Amino acid sequence: MSQPASSPTVPPPDTTPPPLGQYVLAESPIYPYTQFNSGAFLRTTQDIFGPDVWGLSRDLAVRNGLVWAYAQTFNSGSQPGGFLEYIHEFWSVDGALAFDEGATRNACLYGGSVFEIPGVAGATGQRFRNGGQYALRATFVRGKRRYTVMLTTPTLMPALEIAPAARFAAAAAR
Repeated sequence: MSQPASSPTVPPPDTTPPPLGQYVLAESPIYPYTQFNSGAFLRTTQDIFGPDVWGLSRDLAVRNGLVWAYAQTFNSGSQPGGFLEYIHEFWSVDGALAFDEGATRNACLYGGSVFEIPGVAGATGQRFRNGGQYALRATFVRGKRRYTVMLTTPTLMPALEIAPAARFAAAAAR
């Protein structure tokens, strides 16, 4: 795989944010996590990543040319956990693919498993535990954007619980 050219990861301050929010789901397809919690355009790796979170790291993002991202979350109001969706946009298709591969590999350090997502070409599903929560995550790349849908709960779930959400996200992806 070719390595993307090194590029700045912080767009100029006068750059108009892209309409990434139009590519996320308007509603959560995962019950009971249907209450919209927040949606936010994120401009820098500092906004996007704290310490290494489920295989995602600032270093990985910077190395692969992350430009910006959009994050959206839903919760239930009465149960722990939630449904999250992210779009990460990179300077190049190679950067998006390399980030997806690196983040998937890094998440395996949490002792999880990898599985296919039926109906979404090129999607990777992962199930892993981090702290007191379990997570199901599905990722796929479309052009220069990496899409992620994730379900977090305090209990272990069947792997394919995330598949319907991945199919909905793939239909909205551009």
